[in-house]
Formats: sequence, C-alpha cells, structure tokens
Amino acid sequence: MKQLHWRKNPTTTTSTLNDDDDDDDDDEWTPDVIFGNYSMPITFDDYDYDIDDYGDSSKSSRSNSDIQTTFDTGLMECYGFASLEARKTASKLLSYTTTQTATTTTTTTSFFSWKKKSEEELLYHRHLYYCPMCYWLLAMGYSPFINDPIISNISDYENAATAASIAFKEAHHHHNNNNTNNTSSNNSNRSSTSSTTTVEERSSSPSQLSFKELGLIDAMNVRFRSSFDNQTIGYHDNITPYPEIAYAITLLEDCLQQSPDHPLCQHLYIHVTEPSDKITTNKVASNVADNLYRGSNASEAQHLQHMPSHIYLRIGRYHDAVTSNIIAHESDEKYLNSQYNGGGTPYGPGHDIAFLIYAAQHSGERTTAYRYSNILRNHYRKYPTKPDGPGTEQGWNIWRTVRLRFGDYQSVLNDNDDIDVNNTIVNGIIDTIDDDAKNSSNSNIQWPGMARVANLTLTSAIEYYKYRYDYDIVLPIEEILATIRKARIEQESWSYTEPPSWFNSVALCEGTLLRILGQYDEAVLTFQRDLEIIPESRYGLFGLKEAMVAAGTYSTKEVKDVSKRFNKASYWSDSSIRNSVPLVCPEFGE
Repeated sequence: MKQLHWRKNPTTTTSTLNDDDDDDDDDEWTPDVIFGNYSMPITFDDYDYDIDDYGDSSKSSRSNSDIQTTFDTGLMECYGFASLEARKTASKLLSYTTTQTATTTTTTTSFFSWKKKSEEELLYHRHLYYCPMCYWLLAMGYSPFINDPIISNISDYENAATAASIAFKEAHHHHNNNNTNNTSSNNSNRSSTSSTTTVEERSSSPSQLSFKELGLIDAMNVRFRSSFDNQTIGYHDNITPYPEIAYAITLLEDCLQQSPDHPLCQHLYIHVTEPSDKITTNKVASNVADNLYRGSNASEAQHLQHMPSHIYLRIGRYHDAVTSNIIAHESDEKYLNSQYNGGGTPYGPGHDIAFLIYAAQHSGERTTAYRYSNILRNHYRKYPTKPDGPGTEQGWNIWRTVRLRFGDYQSVLNDNDDIDVNNTIVNGIIDTIDDDAKNSSNSNIQWPGMARVANLTLTSAIEYYKYRYDYDIVLPIEEILATIRKARIEQESWSYTEPPSWFNSVALCEGTLLRILGQYDEAVLTFQRDLEIIPESRYGLFGLKEAMVAAGTYSTKEVKDVSKRFNKASYWSDSSIRNSVPLVCPEFGE
C-alpha cells in the first residue's frame, strides 16, 4: 500500500507528489490550495492502473497520482455540496477493468457499475483493488449536509449505507490481518509483488490504513447504522438545529487554526457565522472568506468559489461578492456544458447568478446587474424545473426587480418575457388572492410571506402616489406609513437567507416616509438600523444623509462622514449611477 502526500517544498512554492516514508508525520503535510489543489492522502493498492474519464483502466506509471487526484476531486465536490458530481467521481474510482494473472490461470474482471454487484461481490474486489476510502467517498457523496440535512430518497440512503458498510469491512478485514500477521508493509515489498501472485496471497498482504482513515470510515459506518426512517443527524424535528452553535464555531476555529486552508472548515465556518449580528466585526470570518477566495478562484470548485460572497455581502464588500460569483458562474457553465455523462450538475448555479445581481445592485454596478439578469433568465429557460435557490418561479422576476431598484420603470412595464412555469404560478397566486377577496368580508387579508409584502408595499405606493399628486381620495400619510411599516415587519420576520427573497429593503421606504413626515430623528434611526443589516449600502447611506440634512441638528462633520462612506460605497458604480441621485425607495420614486 502507498500513502501519497502533497508537500510544499520549503524553499519553493512548487508542490510535489512523494511516497510516504515510515517516519513521516501527518502534521508535516500541508495542502496546496493556491491553485485549487486540496489533498487528503488515502491508502490504496499499488497497481498500475490509469483511470480515464469513462472509468476504463490501463497500465500506467501515473496510476497512483490518478487515483489520489480523482479521490481529491470527489472530496472537493463533497466539500462544495456538489453531491451528484461527487457520486460520479466516486463511481469512476470504483469502475474499472483489470486483468489479474494467477499462477495457472488468467482472470479478467469487469466492474463498470458498483450498484449492479452484491455486497459480497463488491467485497471480493478487495483482492483486486483495495481502496476503502473510495467507498467512503461514495457514502460521503450520498450523505446529508447543512443545506440538505435529510436524505429524502430511500435508494440514496441504501446506496450510502452499502458503501459505508463495504468501506468498514474492507478496512477492518485488512487491519485485523495486519495485527495477526504482524508484518511490515514497506514499499519495496509491495512494489516487488509480481504479476504471478495469486489473489489469495494478495488478500492476506498487509495494508496500513492511517488512524485518520480508520476514524473516518468508522464514523461513516456509525452514521448509516440507523434506518432510512430513523435518521439521526443532530436536528430537532429535522428542521431546527441544536443550540450548540458556539461549540460548533469553536470546533471549526480549531480546525482552521491547524489547517487554515481546509475547504470544508472554511465552507462551514462561513455558513455558521454569516447570520450573526456581529458579523461586521468578525475579522476571522472575513479572513476565512479571503483565504477561501484565494484558494478556489483558479479551480473549478464552483460552490466553494461562491461561498466567500456570503461573508462579503454581510460586511458590505459588494463588489467582491460580484467578483466571486462571476468566477463561480464560469465554473457552473463548465459543469453544465461538460460532455461527460451528458453534462455536470453544479450546486446552485441560479443561486450564484441571483447572488451576483443582488450584490451588483448594492454596489451600483447596473450594467453588470442587467447583463446577469439576462443570463439568469436564459439559465431558467434552459433548466426550468431544476431545483435551485431561487427557483424559476421566483428567480425569473429578478430581471424586473433589479430594474425597479435602478428606477427603470419603463423596462419593467414593457417586459412581456415569461415562461410557462412562471405564468402558471403567478396566475395561481392571483386566483388565490381573488378568491380570498370574494369570499372574505375582511379587507385586511393575511396573505403569507412575499405576497403579503407585495400587497402592503403596492398599496402604500399607490396611496403615496395619490398623496403626492393631490388626489381627492387619499389615505392620510400616517396610514401609508403604518402600511409600509407592516411590510417591513413582515420582511424582517423571515428566516435568514442570502440573497433575501425580497431584493429591496422595505425599511428604506419607511425611513423615506418618516423624513417626508418631518420625523427626522426616527428616520435617521431607521436608516441606521437598516445599515446594520445591509452594511454600507449606497441606498441606506444616501437616505441617512438626506435625513440628517433635513433634521438640521447634525454637525457638518457627521454629515460629511456619511457622505464619504457613500462615495466609498459608490466606487465600483457605473459612472452614470455614481453621478446621479440614487432612488432610496424606488417603490415611491423617492
């Protein structure tokens, strides 16, 4: 057996692939993620097979590197939640054709689909191809993760359980043999194994798995000892996580202290810290995001390339969020357009584009936002039913909401580009609202979620338009304020998600109306609170400055400080946007 470690030469930045010496210490291993290479050294049989894109194998001196590299690719796909891709990669490792020459006979074994074999048949192949961690990787590809915490398909669960069981039996079969035989597994003995060695002789040869590998395999086996109907993954009611968030953060920070460039620790640390109200002062989180950005931007690990933007968005680095998602989108397209197996399946390609657009509107990058809103529609047109966040029924209208954000009302009015899935869902919502209105004597219908915000915002916008242009019948502006305040409270009651379901912050309209009403101090507080949620937003900063100027009670220095922040926030804005007055509340045209 061989363990292969990626090492950095201490005097250069070049990484080399070296055989593991008996006195090597795992602590000396340093992953090289500068170019997207992250390696977890694994133990596998020292046969000379070269695995190509279709799972075939042939004699090659590059086989060790191929097996390790293919495993690392699958691991990175797991770390980036690209589960379907990880399963393909693991299946590639477990699908091969090999010729084993015995003393008197030649046996050819074809193994193109691991799922077509019984567990006993699969275990037999440990004599020909020993790689417990390859089965572990397959189980990992079927395992739940933070955004998909329950395995909903029983066949997926059974596949994972089978792979975990095989990995466990393979590992402990050889581990027990090693303890019984008490023999050394040095490289010279392994490499001198001739092609005439029998299958039985090879099956009893020692195989030194590392303690890390044994621990991972044992943990995966325990994970899948429960049944499909009794999954235990650390969640209350399959929805609410246990409250040990602080402990989880501590564990992840310990991981990052030992291995600052560990992709999964970086990924999970971003997710566990991004909802925090203290995120803007969390220097560790911003450093983790920067490290992950540097480590993944030259790779094709599309979801990991996207992840830094979750922190960038929360700390007001909107242009950086745009950049990381442009890179992620390019990798998404490579996955989707790949020729292997009819195209790849990236994790959340629509999510990456929607995130990009939301960030671009906050940095004033209108041209970029408009361009990618067109790309997003083309994506939904091509993949209308693929699960994503947001899906087609919601994400299709981002094209309109981003133009609303920039006050491009005529484009929204002229847009008649729709697809069937969108029309069906929108008509369904309208029919439901109409039925409720007809069947209820209560005019204050409690529509849920986005429909409620849409109804309240539209109602207040119409009434404000009447107020502004002196219509005879109009609600008092205080009632308009109360209506928009209800919309803001509804929006703020939603569970945390990025980007938000409603792209425009309703608090900006509330602050604007407070300023118009002359309630300047309350307007200032409203904008300041919104800037805590959406830090250094051009719209919040401009609204804050306008309220402070209108109040007349703030010093020149205080107003200038906000103006400087606004100018800094506008640095990446299109020139036409940077030189114009932003719409703080586009729903009101103010």
